[in-house]
Formats: sequence, C-alpha cells, structure tokens
Amino acid sequence: EVLRALAPGLSEEEAETLIESEREFQEAAEVTAQHAALGNSVAAIAVMSEYFEVRVRAEIGDTRVTLASMLHRDPTTGRVRLLARDFGRDFRPIAPRAGENDAYADDTLATR
Repeated sequence: EVLRALAPGLSEEEAETLIESEREFQEAAEVTAQHAALGNSVAAIAVMSEYFEVRVRAEIGDTRVTLASMLHRDPTTGRVRLLARDFGRDFRPIAPRAGENDAYADDTLATR
C-alpha cells in the first residue's frame, strides 16, 4: 500500500513483485530505473538497511539445530535489537557440503 501510494500507476502485482524480489540497491535511482512507475517518487525513497534476518545451523554429531532471528539496527545509535527468534526453522544452505545431496538446488538464500 505504501508503494502504491507513492506511485498510483504501480499495479498491485508490480508492487508485490518488488516486495518479494531479492534486491541489492545502492541508491534510490536504481529502484526507479527498474520500476518506472516509481520514477516521480525518487525523492521520497531511500535505500538503507535496518532490518536483518540471521539464520544459523549448528551440527554436533547427528544432531542439527536451526535458529532464525529477526534483528533491527537503529540507524542513529547503531543499537541492535532482537525482534523475533524461531528455533527449528527450515534452513536452506547456499551450497551443499561435499558429498551431501542438495535438496535445495534451485533455491537461493534471500534477504528481505
């Protein structure tokens, strides 16, 4: 809804595609270059990272434990705050270990 308020010409489908896509923009002009409907909104858009997802998998012998945490970093103080933690979440490795069957060969680890 926020994106569509910035760009009334942006369809719901286009907004959803932008939200769900993996993105690594360095500046707002890169966003508007890829999404023309946001072109007039470049002054209202900023590229910054405040929210991070951390995924961890630990293995000891035959035991595997997974953990996913959602963190917020305050841009003015630099303080990091834990927002949520989930033990046992599905962990999708970027690449399999040597000799492991890669069950997630078509998936990539994405940040949102």
